[in-house]
Amino acid sequence: MGIVLLPILFFALAITIRSGIAVYKAIKNKAITIKHCASALIITLAIYTALFSSYYFSSNAYAFSPYFLFTFFMVLAPYLMSLWLRKDPKDAEIYKGFIVSVVFSAVFIVVFYRYTFGIIQYLKLPVHH
Repeated sequence: MGIVLLPILFFALAITIRSGIAVYKAIKNKAITIKHCASALIITLAIYTALFSSYYFSSNAYAFSPYFLFTFFMVLAPYLMSLWLRKDPKDAEIYKGFIVSVVFSAVFIVVFYRYTFGIIQYLKLPVHH
């Protein structure tokens, strides 16, 4: 399973670094404001709440599902949304919220590892393979 999982995690890391550089440049140019950070935090917490709820109300879980689900929904999906929204100048404000959300999500996953990738053990869910 590591053969499949490791490239996905490295891809998410690359996306996080790329997003972090974009956010740094935007902050340096004063293009990102508190409003963008607040919307990014709301996006991140909404996604996490949905994922946490799905595990909380589940009777069992696949052993590697947190690595796939948290990586996809908290990093890859907001990044793909930001790429899609970046094309239209009308959506520039929303784009900034999603790109900051990618960085917030990655930091959230690392800092709160027990509640993201370790959620199965935290909730004491039975694991199936």
